Amino acid sequence: MDPSHSSALSSVSQNSHVVSLNAITEEIVAYEKEIDDTHAVKNLDALCTPESFVTHSNFDTPGGTVYYIPKVSAAVLLVKGNVYDSVDDCVVVIMKYVQRQALNVKSTSYCQMTERQLTYMEQAFIVKAASVNIGATRAHHLLTGIKGSYLLVHGTTVDFKNFFRSVNCYIGDSDAQMLIHKMENRKKHVSDFSFDYLVDNAELTAIFWADEVSKYNYREFGDVVSFDATFKTNKYKMVFCPFTAIDNHRKCVTVAAGLLKNETTKSYIWLLKAFIKAFGKAPSIVVTDQDGAMRNAIEAEFGGSKHRLCMWHITQKLQICAKIYDETDFKEKLNKIVWNMYIGPEEFEYRWGKLMEEFKLENHKWLTKMFNIRSTWIPAYFIDSPLCGLMRTTSRSESENSFFSHFTNSGSTLMNFMNCFETAIEKQRHVQERMDHNQLFVPKLKTLLKIERHASNVYTRSLFELVQKEIFVGLFYCQIDSKCLVEGSEVLRSVGDGSVVCSCQLFVRVGILCKHIFCVFKNANVEMIPQQYILRRWTKNLIPAGLRNKRNRYGEKNVVVENYANEATSIVDHCVHLLSKDEPRLGAFVEKLKSLKKEVEADCPNHPSKNKMTFGRLLEFKASWNSCCIGGGTDHNKRTCPGRFEDQNEVVVQKEVGQEEVFVEKEVCQDEVVQEKIDLAEDE
Repeated sequence: MDPSHSSALSSVSQNSHVVSLNAITEEIVAYEKEIDDTHAVKNLDALCTPESFVTHSNFDTPGGTVYYIPKVSAAVLLVKGNVYDSVDDCVVVIMKYVQRQALNVKSTSYCQMTERQLTYMEQAFIVKAASVNIGATRAHHLLTGIKGSYLLVHGTTVDFKNFFRSVNCYIGDSDAQMLIHKMENRKKHVSDFSFDYLVDNAELTAIFWADEVSKYNYREFGDVVSFDATFKTNKYKMVFCPFTAIDNHRKCVTVAAGLLKNETTKSYIWLLKAFIKAFGKAPSIVVTDQDGAMRNAIEAEFGGSKHRLCMWHITQKLQICAKIYDETDFKEKLNKIVWNMYIGPEEFEYRWGKLMEEFKLENHKWLTKMFNIRSTWIPAYFIDSPLCGLMRTTSRSESENSFFSHFTNSGSTLMNFMNCFETAIEKQRHVQERMDHNQLFVPKLKTLLKIERHASNVYTRSLFELVQKEIFVGLFYCQIDSKCLVEGSEVLRSVGDGSVVCSCQLFVRVGILCKHIFCVFKNANVEMIPQQYILRRWTKNLIPAGLRNKRNRYGEKNVVVENYANEATSIVDHCVHLLSKDEPRLGAFVEKLKSLKKEVEADCPNHPSKNKMTFGRLLEFKASWNSCCIGGGTDHNKRTCPGRFEDQNEVVVQKEVGQEEVFVEKEVCQDEVVQEKIDLAEDE
């Protein structure tokens, strides 16, 4: 029997039939008479080379096996030689044939290409997942887990990866130009947004940006700023440079950021100039590591700022004899001198000299070098600078670098990096908003003093905890030794203007009053903190909620569509949540959605095809940016450029000509060698 014919048959064992063979034969004869009226049936000999799959009821093979041949009309017969436009059309024809046979076939429609095309929401999910450093594979697993089944997700893991690859290919060599266009468009339409970039030899070498929320944060918290560079944030190896401050909740806040191609003095000078251009003034104190390029740039552009080096980096580089370092108390004594915030420059120099004499390190090269630059990292030399105790190291910058590393990776394009940065900033501002919300609740008080309640109404929760500790210690553990001394610290208070000064200078270093002053206030029955000692940067609700809640992403081609899509998803989720415990009403709600879906499909006969890429809705791209780099056209790329094949042909021709020339030269050289050997033999 022909294999093509037997493929349409379903084998049934003869032993499984209860009826006798004679009954089967009679059924075959009766059916053959009936089928002759429908279409011509060829005899058994014609089945060797059939033009169509002729159907019968049963067929008894010489081996004794009975085959069931489905009864179908000629309209659905599978004809050999038919050509279909696509695999899906072929599957449709086969499924019609199978359905007419009344056979149960396992449905795998979700594996068909038509069902594997990603919808707009799924494409948007892949892009948004990439903005939080989630790859295509993890995005597919995550979406499958959210929807509850692989059958409810269009496409496989490979389809998700192919889409994300297509996005990166679409960006291609136009990555820098697309980012510049996006930021320039944002600068044009968003108030108080600053953006600047530097191009050298047609290559993007530096960019700087800061939005209106960042500028507001800098106006409130820009007195002390930490500045550091981090690597591995993009595939071009550009250095990421965030400017970090401390907000009123004592949390890190990014006030500006930049990308640099290299860490040279020239690059940092350009970056700091862009910073001054955007903010109008430099911070009071700038904290960095010992990078020489940073130091030179800060001296050139931030002349009025105090440049402070990271103490932790310096102390970790301590180069000293292991015997002294490990077997003596030198390290402990050095830390007591270096990290002491209560002594002045003269006291520090005296103690340093005594320590060097004790361990005979007066001529130590590294310690001498660090002593010569003591004014840039020792706290004693910043004792008169306001809020000098907020940052003594670059740990804030290190923390921010670690925070951003969760959102970016070394393979990110510039466009993807900017999306990741905006996602990280949204999370940072969401934390600020949540902490602002916590201010609505009154914290637990530890004393009955009215000044403590006043502090709880003025300061943020995190600052109030520090002030509360000072009030508690000043109430129960501090005593006035004499007229001016409180626990060894000298406190001077003016009754006239209410001013008060303590020798510990906690207010100068951190911006809150110390326990010694609160002890004096208790004895003087002061019920409220004087207004001149309440720094605005530590008070509640400094950043307007409306400003922080503004959408920080710009560049989407159709923001309205995305907003509607998100709102529709939110409405459905809310309704499902309300009906989750009422199964009948939930079922009725689903039926309404199905009917609404049919109405929408009927009203939109030319609905958007899922086969078409929807990058334009997800990111702001232009076809002209992705023009061919060979011929310059926009209707093709460098892979499909006609000029590419011409160039290849020229290269092949040149290569062939070159090979011929080499071959000829090789033959000539061989002939010369042979002739020389002949001449030599003749001479001998």
